[in-house]
Amino acid sequence: MKCETKRGKLEEIKTELLAIGVYQTKKTPENLKKIDEKLEKAITDVFEKKEFSGELKQIKLIGTLGKIGPKNILLVGLGKKEDLTNETLRRLSGQTAIFVRDFCGISEYTTDLYKVEIKNTKQEQKIDAVV
Repeated sequence: MKCETKRGKLEEIKTELLAIGVYQTKKTPENLKKIDEKLEKAITDVFEKKEFSGELKQIKLIGTLGKIGPKNILLVGLGKKEDLTNETLRRLSGQTAIFVRDFCGISEYTTDLYKVEIKNTKQEQKIDAVV
């Protein structure tokens, strides 16, 4: 399994699957608005239909139909922002890798999970947790 982190706009990254961490919320997060627009409100739709809310360990796979760089988007529920720890991030990253491998049949993917905010946690610690 190969997991990559890449710099650049999420909607432009060429990858089979992009895993994006989402805190618990009732609407499309600000960092996904551009992707949502390009996907003709597909992300807004999953929130409105209550198919995804960002609850801890919740996942939602969205095909992009070639409208953006990633072929698929995997929303990964981070739970409540104040409850997220580095250990939780480590476990979520592992569960994401297993899901991508076993259910999507993909051996390489890109993630932004290392970018999430965790109180009193350095960037290096988050990167270690994700990889």
